[in-house]
Amino acid sequence: MTLIVDKDPEVIARLAAVLPRAHGVDSAETMHSWLGRHTSEFAVVAGPSLALADAIDIAEGMRYTRPSTSVILVREEVDAEVLYKAMQSGARDVVQTDDTAGLLAAVGRAEQYWKALHGGQQAQTQREGTVVTVFSPRVASARPRPRSTSLWPWPTAVPARSA
Repeated sequence: MTLIVDKDPEVIARLAAVLPRAHGVDSAETMHSWLGRHTSEFAVVAGPSLALADAIDIAEGMRYTRPSTSVILVREEVDAEVLYKAMQSGARDVVQTDDTAGLLAAVGRAEQYWKALHGGQQAQTQREGTVVTVFSPRVASARPRPRSTSLWPWPTAVPARSA
């Protein structure tokens, strides 16, 4: 699923209308609490109303805390400085506000990347498993063996027996 982060509710509504299965929040703090409860989010879209520094901070933080979740920056204008900072922060894509096809393609790539890292499973499923540990209760097998007491080299003279 996709999470939209923007301060303007109208922008969130407009982006959510374009993106399937999207949810919107208004701050980075709310985003972190949302992601803590919903582990199947494969994309975070930083909206155009966020300051560039805030969007870059989100991308940098996600690179370390949730590396399989892609960050997509949506900006009014995309120039060399925006691309440079986005690339340094680890954002997956930068899309202009009016490019809905580019935004859908970026979210599609984010989902493919998430599935590739999570074994091809759907983003909404959770894997469950059991860990089984087997150990030997036999204590004697763990003790070291005593050293050999044999005499080496063998004695060359054998004492005679008395009759």
